[in-house]
Amino acid sequence: MSDQERLPEDMQFAIDYYTHAFALLHTDLERLAYDSQSPHPVRERFWRLVPPREYSPEDARPLLMQYSVLVEQEMAAVIETQSLAYWLHLYRRIAPDPIGQDNQAMTTIWVRATVEAAIEKYASFGLCNRIAISDNVRMDEVLNGLLSAAEFEKERESLQSNRQLVLTRFGTQELREFYDLEKLAHEAWRTGSMLRVTAKGGPLIVVDESGLVFDARSDELDVLLNSLDERRRRYGGLVASSTGILYPEEENENRGWVLLPHYNVERIKIGGDPDSRESLEKVLGFTIAEPWRANFIWERTDLAGFYRAHEPFAVAFFDAKGVTLESVLCTIAALASQAVHKWLSLGAQASIHSWQRAYDGPSRKDLVVDELESHIDVVTDRLGLTPEAARKVDLAEGIRYLELSAENRTDIQLAYPGPHAAFLPFGDDRWFIDCAWLLNRLVHLFVGVPLPDQNFKGDMLEERVRGGHSALPTGPCKAGDGEQRQIDAAFRIGDRLVIAECRAVGRSIGFHRGDPEAIQFRREKIEKALKDIDDKAIWLTKNSKGTNYDIAWCKGIVPVAVFPFVEYVPSLDPHYWLTSDRPRVLAPDELGEALEDGTFAQVTHNVFPVGGI
Repeated sequence: MSDQERLPEDMQFAIDYYTHAFALLHTDLERLAYDSQSPHPVRERFWRLVPPREYSPEDARPLLMQYSVLVEQEMAAVIETQSLAYWLHLYRRIAPDPIGQDNQAMTTIWVRATVEAAIEKYASFGLCNRIAISDNVRMDEVLNGLLSAAEFEKERESLQSNRQLVLTRFGTQELREFYDLEKLAHEAWRTGSMLRVTAKGGPLIVVDESGLVFDARSDELDVLLNSLDERRRRYGGLVASSTGILYPEEENENRGWVLLPHYNVERIKIGGDPDSRESLEKVLGFTIAEPWRANFIWERTDLAGFYRAHEPFAVAFFDAKGVTLESVLCTIAALASQAVHKWLSLGAQASIHSWQRAYDGPSRKDLVVDELESHIDVVTDRLGLTPEAARKVDLAEGIRYLELSAENRTDIQLAYPGPHAAFLPFGDDRWFIDCAWLLNRLVHLFVGVPLPDQNFKGDMLEERVRGGHSALPTGPCKAGDGEQRQIDAAFRIGDRLVIAECRAVGRSIGFHRGDPEAIQFRREKIEKALKDIDDKAIWLTKNSKGTNYDIAWCKGIVPVAVFPFVEYVPSLDPHYWLTSDRPRVLAPDELGEALEDGTFAQVTHNVFPVGGI
């Protein structure tokens, strides 16, 4: 469904040429009984050649990897025949709705990310025969001549007064081709999901020659995976980057916040909250008469906090990437600043375009550079850069790092998927400026960077978990006999003491791909954290009073581990759980909720009585 259909009537400041036409094309697809829920034919074509039986995780992985290669080849064959301009123009005018049988928000965003990564990797950089500049084609060439009909008079008038890119040789067949491409991306996501399941011990079952294939997860594994998905949905939004860095939030109106977009796959309607509507209307430049489901949500991102937290990595980042961290972050901040500047200076139509499509252009490269340079002094100040750090900013190098080129497009992985670029080429002298994946670039900014000593990450996590309070010393607890133990965070809940072991372990791309080694690595980190905190609990039960602490009031100690990410718990064994739905391995927000909702008063196992075991 096209994005304009989501706009309330009072917000349709200009008629988009494709809106009514897309509605007719979708109706035609329905007439042809096109089923968006059915799998792409490539699934049956591949799996019908695989003998039906149950495959062990070790035997399943090569099959799934082979299938993922075939899926990518199929996507490449479709995409490479057309231009990046065509695919970007089309895809950003289709609302981010689910394809296939899985309608979870995370699946939708993964499919979108996969399609757009494939577009950047395989599409041509020039024009193709399906897209053109409006004043270079006749009206009867637009959308296969559909706009020539009398009912499209307003659309024709709009095109005549607004020079823009338009779809030319595009009709029902091309729309179907697009949805088939999304189905291929769904196959890529589903294959990755099965790889992650097999890496956790689930076998694979090929049923028959029809292409029916699925992971044969046990009842226990199914519970564990559903628990992981639910906890990620509730507590997964805190991590600053894949390094595992968290940092304390500070209430300061002058901090370096910028607005960056993300796909609105959660189907949130903006303007529904009266408390935030007025400030949002000031930025957008128009009145929101009724709540509006935009395709993108632009949200505040603490880029200055991100810089402060990751500054210890700056030297390693430069050594690995050949560009300063300050250059990259200031380029991102300048892109965000320029977007808001356009909303305020050009009015509602510009802001709606950003919230619907998150990209601009194509624009001449020299003009883009001039515009971004005009914001550099502002953003270096907003990021709180010292004069020495500001001198490290090189906008040209920041753009180069975030630009898609013939050389770096080979680095794009669909199993990841990404990295996505912000400066997308259109011919030799123009760019599309795409902000849609800048948040994701921040999350994975340090992939491939050999990081120096990372002890400070643990300090940040501990500070975040403690929140300024701890029932035990923040330094080592010292027993009367001179022995001591470091307890990262401790909380008094009634007559119980909750103690936490904080492990700021980064998450690799291999984990996202379902690499068994990466998943095993995290399991070992979890096991070690639980063992260490259990050992500290035992020590405290035998040393309830020391030279700098006294827990004589305590009747039981509940030890937990805290990681930056929501972690997969490897078993339903009570050793790993506080309650039936709350594990002992917690994300910071998950721990915070458990401290407030009475979880620790309900715990009946993994409680160490004080005074002995």
